[in-house]
Amino acid sequence: MTGKAAGLQAIDSLTATVTVEQRNKGRMVVVEGSLDAAVTQTCVVTLEPLPRTVSERFSARLVTPDVLREAAIVDIDPASEQDDPEPIDGDSVDIGELAAQHLSLSLDPYPRAEGAELDAAALAPDDGPAAGPFAQLARLKPKP
Repeated sequence: MTGKAAGLQAIDSLTATVTVEQRNKGRMVVVEGSLDAAVTQTCVVTLEPLPRTVSERFSARLVTPDVLREAAIVDIDPASEQDDPEPIDGDSVDIGELAAQHLSLSLDPYPRAEGAELDAAALAPDDGPAAGPFAQLARLKPKP
């Protein structure tokens, strides 16, 4: 995952510390860790750069496809706080990609600079309430 894929202007630093444990004779991998990052997002109002820091803990359970098939037969406990296991793709686990995914999930999806507000009057059409999007489309329709 690149910074652009995560909606970032820049990833200034990203450090992840993880422990990886194999279980069930290698059929399950449990990853637990933490990440610290300095990133630059874009304000959704002003489009100005917004430096942000992120510190998050994360965990993931990855299993081989045969374990997923077996788990589909067993009822999953809805009260469990653990995420469902994810399939292992191939014969290795990309820890860097896993950390990048968790960074992406921890970002503010609509970052806004302090004090930045939309000017509703500037966004409103001058034609009054009949100027909504459907009114705009109606104007494009040929007259009979």
